[in-house]
Amino acid sequence: MSKPAPSQLSFRRLTLIYVSALTAIAVLSICAHGLMVGVIEQQASSASVVNMAGRQRMLSQRIAFFASQPTLPPSKENKQKLATAISQMRSAQDALAYGSERRGIPAPKEVSVRNAHFGPKGAVALVDQYLRHAEQVVLGLANSKAALLEIHRMADAELLESLENVVSSYEQESVHRIDFLSLAQKLVLVAIILTLLSE
Repeated sequence: MSKPAPSQLSFRRLTLIYVSALTAIAVLSICAHGLMVGVIEQQASSASVVNMAGRQRMLSQRIAFFASQPTLPPSKENKQKLATAISQMRSAQDALAYGSERRGIPAPKEVSVRNAHFGPKGAVALVDQYLRHAEQVVLGLANSKAALLEIHRMADAELLESLENVVSSYEQESVHRIDFLSLAQKLVLVAIILTLLSE
């Protein structure tokens, strides 16, 4: 049996190189697309989380407002508004700190976000303490006046600072994801160019 001519071998080699290059480019493109889709999905979730975390600040001020209306204990209408705000803030805090499948919010995995929730002066402990004071006002307990003083002290200082820290940590993680996507895209582009140049 005759051996393939050198021209045929050269043609086969070029074809193999061409197919390999196209395969490598296709794999890199698919990887880049997968990374982009993943980051976009995370960003969609992050937008919802940042919005909810920011709303916690508004709810804390709303609670302080309704708790400090002229009548102590508050009127029946203000009690209802206060109870609603307490319920909303507690529900949102649980979703942010532990995740909520119903709301499409994953439990935080990043160290900075977990520290903002569970670290020293973290939001979980402070929000719980704040809401317990607010509940005392709603129930009109004997220590309502002392609870009201604590509500205003916390709302103007440590609680607000802690909630700001939670929002900031989510925003920073969002920026890090975008930076990672940008770096990954550049690396894929470099890899594609090097693949083409090597052929």
